Amino acid sequence: MPNRLETWRVEAYNTAKQSENKMHDDTVARRFGFSGGLVPGVDVFAYMMHVPIARWGRDFLSRGLVEARFIKPVYDGEAADVDATEHNGLLTIEVFSRTELCATGTASLPAAAPAVLLSDYVAAPVVAERTPVSPATFEMG
Repeated sequence: MPNRLETWRVEAYNTAKQSENKMHDDTVARRFGFSGGLVPGVDVFAYMMHVPIARWGRDFLSRGLVEARFIKPVYDGEAADVDATEHNGLLTIEVFSRTELCATGTASLPAAAPAVLLSDYVAAPVVAERTPVSPATFEMG
């Protein structure tokens, strides 16, 4: 039977206001129809990880598995509620902010860490310079 865990609430914080990625800047993000600069996905992911770490501790950090999908932005200063349900060893995680579903994911703790083959990952060249955000490079909608 699914077990709903206690909601964890955090005040979202935009750690990238000064980033070269201007979608985290309030002024630029508003030009593209957002309410303000977007809290980076890596931070929203960190909010999501509170639940499996609280559930499984250090073991999760050494061999836990995670999948995450980011659906809508989370904004600086807004509450982010992290909800989770555990069923058959799988945590289903959802992040809500301003009553909207912003991110979903799952987390699990296998008995052993999965094998990682570096050959499965293709090397890609480093981008020398990020293309500036504009209507031509970032379609609205």
